[in-house]
Amino acid sequence: MSNTLNRLWAYRGFIWQSVKREFTLRYHDSVLGAAWIILNPLAMILIYTIIFAKVMQARLPNAQSSFAYSIFLMSGILPWGLFSDLISRAPSLFIEQASLLKKIQFPKLALVAMALLNSLVNFAVIFSLFMIFFDRLWSASRLVYCGCDSFVVITALDWHGSIGDPGYSQYIF
Repeated sequence: MSNTLNRLWAYRGFIWQSVKREFTLRYHDSVLGAAWIILNPLAMILIYTIIFAKVMQARLPNAQSSFAYSIFLMSGILPWGLFSDLISRAPSLFIEQASLLKKIQFPKLALVAMALLNSLVNFAVIFSLFMIFFDRLWSASRLVYCGCDSFVVITALDWHGSIGDPGYSQYIF
């Protein structure tokens, strides 16, 4: 295990540059460019809040705030988005990067680390917008933040453990 981590650490510059490149290329050809990084999650948060808090007037039992249900909903949807992004990328991870694997010799686990870090960077942007929104509407943000934070760590470790295990790849491909 430590040998694998040492090899990944040796390729940390390559991994980080690949994550930065993929992050910038994701929004490069869009009309609004890098603004989509903020506009997309902000629109999702606002739409769910307006629909559930104002239009449907959904309420949680024993909750004082009219936004409690939409906050509750978003605190589940955001980690689920991270989880679904990781799982949807897993089956094609090595196939999409086949040309890179043929050209450069590096640990295969670096691809897993790149995908994981890229998903976590996207999640960090969305989650920070949600926390700003949440802090403005409700005062108990630290409890939900700790709960979502631990869910993200568990999801990332589980994904890394299942995809990073060489014996697991026979079930994917």
